[in-house]
Amino acid sequence: MKKFLVIMISLLSFAYAQTTQNSFRTSYQNLHLDTEDLGLFETSYLFNFCNYYGNCIYTGASVYSAISGKRGGFFVSGLSGGYQYKFHKFIWDSGLFLGGGGGGAAPQGSGFMIRAHTGLSYRMGAFDLGVNFNHIDFPDGKIKSNQVALQLAYNFKDIYLFKKPENLSYDLKHVYFAPFVLKYFPLSSNNTHQTKQKSFNLIGTEIGQNDNSYLYFIEAGGAINGNSDGYAEYFFGMGKQMGPLQLKASLGAAGGGSVNTSGGMAYKLGLSTQFHNFKLQSGYYGTFQDTFKAYFLSLGYEKRFNLVTAGNHYSGGDIDVSHFKLKIYNERYLSSATIRKNSDAKPLDNLAIDLDYLLTKNIFVGITASSAYRGNSGGYATGMLGVGYIYNSAISPFIKLFIGAGGGGSVDVGGGLIAKAEAGVEFKNFFLGAGKIKALNGNLDDTYINVGVLYKFGRGTTH
Repeated sequence: MKKFLVIMISLLSFAYAQTTQNSFRTSYQNLHLDTEDLGLFETSYLFNFCNYYGNCIYTGASVYSAISGKRGGFFVSGLSGGYQYKFHKFIWDSGLFLGGGGGGAAPQGSGFMIRAHTGLSYRMGAFDLGVNFNHIDFPDGKIKSNQVALQLAYNFKDIYLFKKPENLSYDLKHVYFAPFVLKYFPLSSNNTHQTKQKSFNLIGTEIGQNDNSYLYFIEAGGAINGNSDGYAEYFFGMGKQMGPLQLKASLGAAGGGSVNTSGGMAYKLGLSTQFHNFKLQSGYYGTFQDTFKAYFLSLGYEKRFNLVTAGNHYSGGDIDVSHFKLKIYNERYLSSATIRKNSDAKPLDNLAIDLDYLLTKNIFVGITASSAYRGNSGGYATGMLGVGYIYNSAISPFIKLFIGAGGGGSVDVGGGLIAKAEAGVEFKNFFLGAGKIKALNGNLDDTYINVGVLYKFGRGTTH
């Protein structure tokens, strides 16, 4: 597997343009614990490397979110990989997930999760519908379960560019990226301690696609104040453009930070309008168990892209290449009594993923997400936005500043607003970094070290 990925990365590095076979996979599994059930919903974005016969090795990123039971706010993120063997319209699929997370006061230990599965799907056009048997284990926690999952995958092609093309047949995908701040105004809701839920603020990001007058999006955010540190949400939605207004509806998983979302499934109904690149939105948030309901108001900034994707409706044209970096790494908080509320000074390890967009050859903006998997702080997670500078050379030094939300796992982040400053070096497909992380209204104030791999890629864009 490792050798195969190294070969693929080497080939892509010299390719002119690479058409990839991708999948967006979802599944639902109900875990049987000692005294309760826990329903987990999977969302995965996968890259498939297939041979002539349609047999594929795949790898990608996955998120598992609680949507039933009593552990709202339970999230696990990480990396997936596997092998698919195709015969006629049936696909035998076996794979492995490794990641970190937790939350919802679940017995996840340090947060490290292993999921192994095998199953069978049936291909219907662009969709694969199937079932799999899987085993989920948190090795140093009390979650271990075997179950059957229902699985649905959508298969599609995309184009990644490595040089500015002269002639290319393609389609266009109109996408946007919109960081935002949001405030919840609870309506007669109690928190998990059975006291009145206070209003609180979030910082988050919405990523979506416009298709004629409709839009489809993913939204994620975390609490930054209001005594709800550790609250996180992850929604999928769609909307309709009606003149200057957008009517939006979304469904997803949410909880943590003592916000009483019960099993975790929640929904939003919103109405938004836009002035230049600024987006103002208001709406209603609720849970299906009616344990938390609130009005909300948000303000965001939207950046739009016309991405080149697989197709044949366009050819030639003025295509630019936007450059990105994907980083996957281990982030270690060094031993410090400031990390946890109980003053436990044990180091904390997180699995982290960054996506950087290069505005110029030297300046980049990015998003980063991490979740704990070792150090007795399972359930701790962060999501941040930032900016950085890199000097490009054989060994490339960089600096970056990030701000965002974090919480859970008894990490002492106060209201949840955290900031990071980091310096490091990149060398080919590897990087090393070190920096400081600080909670702006909590006690967390620690040094961390990052070690990981990076992958550079380009996306075609048009004006």
